[in-house]
Amino acid sequence: MSGIDVLGAISAGASLFQIALQGTKCVYETVKTIKDGPDMITDIERSCELLSTTLAALQAPDGGAVAKAPEMVAVVQEANVKLSKFADKLKGLEVPEGGFKSIVSWNRFKILFNEREIESMQNELARLAVLLNLQFTVLRG
Repeated sequence: MSGIDVLGAISAGASLFQIALQGTKCVYETVKTIKDGPDMITDIERSCELLSTTLAALQAPDGGAVAKAPEMVAVVQEANVKLSKFADKLKGLEVPEGGFKSIVSWNRFKILFNEREIESMQNELARLAVLLNLQFTVLRG
C-alpha cells in the first residue's frame, strides 16, 4: 500500500467514525423527544449513548490504532448502514431542524414505525453498541 493509499484509508476511516457519530446523534436526539413511550425507547437511548461514547473514544488520540483495525472498521461500516436506515425513517417525524426540544408523542412515533421495526431498531442498536464496545475493549487490550 502506498503512502497515498494509507492517507486515504486513514481519512476514510476518520470520516466513517464521524458519520457513525452523526447517525447515532440523529437517532438519539429524535428518540429522546418521545414521551410516554415504552421501555424499549429508553433502551434505544442507552444504546445510542454507548455507541456515542465508544465512537468518541475511537476518535480520541489514544484510540487511533484501534480505530484502524479492520475488525473495528467493519463494525463501524455496519453501524453506518443501520444508523442511516433508522435516521432516514426518523426524518418522517418531520421534526424541524433544531427543533428537537419539541415533544414527539408515542402515538405519532407508532404511526411511522410498527412494533417489529421498533424492536428491530432496539435490538440492532444494542447489538452494535455492545459489539463496538467489546471490539474496542479487546483491541485496546
